[in-house]
Amino acid sequence: MLTIEIIKHIYKKLGLLQNLNKFYSILDDKFLLDKKISLIDEDNNTIHNSMWCLQLNYEDKKIRLLAVNCSLSNEPEYALLVSLDDAPTFACYLSSDENDGVISYFVNNNWSQASVYLQANFLAGMEQFKEIFGEWKVCEKFDDLNKNMILFINHCDGVLDAG
Repeated sequence: MLTIEIIKHIYKKLGLLQNLNKFYSILDDKFLLDKKISLIDEDNNTIHNSMWCLQLNYEDKKIRLLAVNCSLSNEPEYALLVSLDDAPTFACYLSSDENDGVISYFVNNNWSQASVYLQANFLAGMEQFKEIFGEWKVCEKFDDLNKNMILFINHCDGVLDAG
């Protein structure tokens, strides 16, 4: 499935999947947040997982990335949210077995599944990160991203259950 391959490519470049050619890893401890995301497993237990957030200022725009470990087991499972000023926010999720995933965008206060065309544009945008020079730093203002991430995770549950 093309969506899975796009997500794998993006995750490898950001260090969310093992890859020796990554140009940095979003999972670096310097981007690790003190705040945790709380998830509920099938037995109604609350699990507190790590979150990483980084930003880069580039040509009067701010690019922010938020990654969360969505795993309810020992196998890492990540959701990624990408926000660029004056552009729709995109997010993607890949299951731990790498057989299920979704790419969506946030518009009109809702998450919608991205068409193949929008997925290709998202991939092209992510590829440009390799050409952007600047210092990635920990993002200190991420409440809006966190809120949208929770909405995205809920969106994924509905999409993947229906899929």
